[in-house]
Amino acid sequence: MANERAIDTYLIPFNIFTSPQFSKAYNVNPALNNLTHHHFIDGDTSEIVKRYTRECVTQVLQEYPELTGFGLTLGEAMGGMTPQQRENWMKATIIEGMRLAGRKTKLIHRIPFSSTTGSLGVTSIDTEKLTRKSIEAEGALPFIEGPIWADLKYNWSHAHSTPKLVKLHGGKLYDTYFVPDPKAYKITWTARNEDFFCLRWGVPDFVRAHLAANRQSYVGGYFLGSETYIPAKDYFTKPGGPVDWKYAFERQWLFYKLWGRLLYNPATPDAVFKAEFTRRYGPSASGLLEAYALASSTPLRLASLFDFTWDFSLYSEGMLAHDAKKNVAYISADRLLTQPVLDPDYVSASDYVKTVIAGGGFESTKITPPKLAQMLEKDGQKALQLVKTINTSANRSLHYEVADVQVWANLGFHLAEKLKGAVALQTYRTQGGESNKQAAVTHLEAALRYWDAVVAITRPLYNDMPLVHFTEQKGSTWEQNETLRFHWEKLRGEVANDVEIARNAAFNPEK
Repeated sequence: MANERAIDTYLIPFNIFTSPQFSKAYNVNPALNNLTHHHFIDGDTSEIVKRYTRECVTQVLQEYPELTGFGLTLGEAMGGMTPQQRENWMKATIIEGMRLAGRKTKLIHRIPFSSTTGSLGVTSIDTEKLTRKSIEAEGALPFIEGPIWADLKYNWSHAHSTPKLVKLHGGKLYDTYFVPDPKAYKITWTARNEDFFCLRWGVPDFVRAHLAANRQSYVGGYFLGSETYIPAKDYFTKPGGPVDWKYAFERQWLFYKLWGRLLYNPATPDAVFKAEFTRRYGPSASGLLEAYALASSTPLRLASLFDFTWDFSLYSEGMLAHDAKKNVAYISADRLLTQPVLDPDYVSASDYVKTVIAGGGFESTKITPPKLAQMLEKDGQKALQLVKTINTSANRSLHYEVADVQVWANLGFHLAEKLKGAVALQTYRTQGGESNKQAAVTHLEAALRYWDAVVAITRPLYNDMPLVHFTEQKGSTWEQNETLRFHWEKLRGEVANDVEIARNAAFNPEK
């Protein structure tokens, strides 16, 4: 079906993995069974695993002639191997398997995650040079149809942050892949979404800014999606009447339409997307696009303010992040004071307080906590005004659309008050002043009220949700344990604790 619609399909293994049955039959390390989630282990480079992988590639390409090609990822279960050894393994398995298939195929060569022998290393110029040389060589092979897609993660696992390229998986990106312009390959960007799975999202100008920043001659396109969230089964929506979707991806139609249409033509005007709201829900819904553009900027701003690394280090929709012990926790006011920013134009709450107390100031281009709070409040208020008069009583699907705007707006108000509370709290701790302490309490109480508004809107509409890794514990999964599912209501105690922290704060300038 994909082939009939001119859609390319690839298999992209995250190597090196074998099935439990194969591991048992051939005495291969059982940890290579990826179903056990043991990803960061040493690679098995034995001849039997090489042969098995190579023959699998050949057979699947021969058995499925409409499969476009293969991809390769020099990542998981490849610990203990140098970058060169990983490239050699790929050449002996994936690439050789493609050659033996006897037909031309396409290739996605994902850029290595690590320049060390560890599964999770850092980037380096030497690894970039090695990788570029390998991809250029692959591009000269007669059985590979070019260009090769050389893929990188845009801003690691959270492309929905700032449109500026700040980092990729492993850290800094050098210019090796771009200078001089490649001949055999094009760079593609993986735009991960690990930040909103339940709430609908749509900020047209963010997508346009992303594409405008990546229009260089060496860019070939984007891969868009999430890691462990599969938008198939709708496990979000509570029973309560008919809706106009069956699958989860249909709920997020605006997300896919924005990225899809603008990737095809960045000049596509907002009128196209406004017209879709009108087609679905009638003239009263014409303001929903602008409302989404304003309200669902909230997760972008949080992810620009709050630095992150891998997939589960931040979940903007839930105001959750990994703490120092890799536990999932609510992003408290104190966490905002200790976490560095991602976007260099943003200023953290702690840096802001430190600079202001020292008598310093900021350039007008800098987004300080007070400025960010003002932006969140202004946009959220306007978004709520745009949906205020929409009558959703006769259309449950429209009710969900309007409710999600309201949730994003209130999450923005919550973040704004938490920022104000964090600034006041840090000011009190370092400078004293009972008024600063009281201001912190007042702002964090307001943050709690906005959180309660989120709970009040979402509780009648959304189930407790299984979000992989954010709702997993060792030896237990969401299927077995209802308490491991996510809902904003479950975090209320942690949100309320911010108020108590402020009430019990002490003036301690030395600390």
